[in-house]
Amino acid sequence: MGHITRSIGAFTFSYRGLLVITAAFAGSAACGTDGVPTESVQREESAQVLDAGVISTWNWTDETGTIHVQVRNCDFGANGQSVVAECAVHPDYVLVGGGAAIDPAGDPGALLTANYPDPQSGTWKAASKAHHVPFLHRLRASSIALRLSGVTQQMLKFQTHYVGQLSGPSAAPSATATVIPGDILVGGGGRAIYNGAGLLLTESQATDSVSWRVSAKAHHVYDTGTASVFAIGVKRCPTGYTGGCLSSSIFTSSGSHGTGFRVTQVLVPGPWLPTSLGGRAASDNFVAGRLLNAITPARTGPSPLYAFVSTKDHVIAESGYAIAQALGVRREAP
Repeated sequence: MGHITRSIGAFTFSYRGLLVITAAFAGSAACGTDGVPTESVQREESAQVLDAGVISTWNWTDETGTIHVQVRNCDFGANGQSVVAECAVHPDYVLVGGGAAIDPAGDPGALLTANYPDPQSGTWKAASKAHHVPFLHRLRASSIALRLSGVTQQMLKFQTHYVGQLSGPSAAPSATATVIPGDILVGGGGRAIYNGAGLLLTESQATDSVSWRVSAKAHHVYDTGTASVFAIGVKRCPTGYTGGCLSSSIFTSSGSHGTGFRVTQVLVPGPWLPTSLGGRAASDNFVAGRLLNAITPARTGPSPLYAFVSTKDHVIAESGYAIAQALGVRREAP
């Protein structure tokens, strides 16, 4: 597995071979426009860029009144065969998570190739594509952001770290990143990087309380590439935070088995507030494999946030199920 080891500015540093970006100073990076080193650029020259506005905003404040989370859902853009999308956070908040959803959810369907944070711009980015079979579709991105009482936005940015890892080349690449010591895991994301027919996401989720893994695969048409992953960490006891310290937790749900579209969702229960969404396309026998179609925030009325995950087989029928994951944060008990 290859490691990203570039130093970006005075406040980005290498930790055990990982790229650690402190968001407040990420703008000095010698990277591409999507926050990934310029030698690792996904093939997106024919993609339609979504530049849509925010269509809904959901806000939560915890029972102590010291933790604030905002979800922004940006609009769908125009139809395309390969589409990219992004959703920015409010300037008072810091990016910690996000999601992506494809419309319509029909056959043969489109599939996710990216769902990740851009530390430089403070936006959540996503990408999708029709694969092997043409399928016009739209894509939207959502962002999840954090604000803490007593901590300015700039100081919280400085205490938020995006730890990046890049896999080696493979037809089924997988990469795992781990937050730096002293941080709690609040989110993660990643993307498939390829130059040919394409790689498709199969997994983007926390593997334990400190790590995030992203996996992808070639499907039906052979290709190779890499997986890029970010684990997002926030200092456990942020300087200035009136609540003292934070703790995080992971909530997971598995859906029913079958072919075609398989979906599931998991609730972030109180007193936790949502910070990130994950998911995996699980296969019952892995002859051809299953793929991610959506990892997106959802809610009904004033209810807490759900992580909604949609998976599917593609071209070749295969039984499997969806796994949904959500991360939550709360004030740590004294």
